[in-house]
Amino acid sequence: MTLGIIGKTLAMTLGSTILLGGLTAQNFYKHHNVSFEGISETRFQKADGIFAYTELRVKSDNSVKLFRYSPLFGNSTLYTDQNGDGLVDKFVRYFPNESPEFRTFYRSELPKYAAVFQEGERDFAEQMQRFKPYMHQ
Repeated sequence: MTLGIIGKTLAMTLGSTILLGGLTAQNFYKHHNVSFEGISETRFQKADGIFAYTELRVKSDNSVKLFRYSPLFGNSTLYTDQNGDGLVDKFVRYFPNESPEFRTFYRSELPKYAAVFQEGERDFAEQMQRFKPYMHQ
């Protein structure tokens, strides 16, 4: 007995939904609202999607590193706030569809890369707000 085109479509849709749902559930289990306390830093993680997640690292010297991972597309970004003042001092971007290399931007290059820094600082500020309630529990 063979399935008709509708049956095959339904089976493929159901299978894909179960697979994606399982992968998303695993990512949220591993990364959503998770924290790790170490001697010199505390890490907080939040899931962002099927595979993507964000990790915030706060060091005892108040420096902050924020990692954004999106392995499905190979994208990643690292923001560094060296003194905890809320401004991005350095960030590293890796977007393989745009450029096959890591791009590093330093605050001293702000005039040259104003648009890049504006977008980076907007994202950094949004993520810090997103983590703020969780960090102070």
